[in-house]
Amino acid sequence: QWTAARARAAQQAGKPQGPEGSLGKLVASNIARLAARVHTDITGSEAMLTGPESPREGTIAEILVSVPAVSIAGGTDEIQKNIISLIDIIIQEILREKKRYLLLCTNGTRQAGIFQNHSQWFLADEYVILPDEADQSTIHYLIYHLKKSGYQDAINFHLDNLIKKYSVDSLIAGCTEFHLLTKYFMTYKGQNDCIIDPLLAIAKNIRSLMDNANI
Repeated sequence: QWTAARARAAQQAGKPQGPEGSLGKLVASNIARLAARVHTDITGSEAMLTGPESPREGTIAEILVSVPAVSIAGGTDEIQKNIISLIDIIIQEILREKKRYLLLCTNGTRQAGIFQNHSQWFLADEYVILPDEADQSTIHYLIYHLKKSGYQDAINFHLDNLIKKYSVDSLIAGCTEFHLLTKYFMTYKGQNDCIIDPLLAIAKNIRSLMDNANI
């Protein structure tokens, strides 16, 4: 109950969601399994029966069969324990390289302050350039254009212009759609460090991330 209250308070304050959702799901899964065990301990072998003459007209059997789904649907218990925050990865990369970056993200991400509300934003703030309102609208359009039509050279033309306009060293793929452009910047432009792509960073460091999580 308190975890859910914290999540609601953060949402009402315009802050990004933290680990509360995962913690709540893990707790719900554990409670459901314990409840099913108690039901079957009380009912005994009849807990496997269904129909009008079974315990609670089959409700106990339904609970027994359906409880495992709680641990699977919406992300398994194992996944909930090892979720990696893309924002954490991006902030880590910013602080490691300390260059001038232009943030590429949706209007919703900007308005919600997803990056600005990160606990280490005060350290990364000086390295991140936020585009003006007109350019933010263009970036938002490009993201949805990528979703609809896939990679196109016109998108790179816009991004090249933004890099020149804001005099930045690198871009931040603040939405996963921009992962589609990483190959362009790294291969065709011959630059390996001109875009912070959290998905690529995770792939490069997956072994150390797994070791840190004791996986």
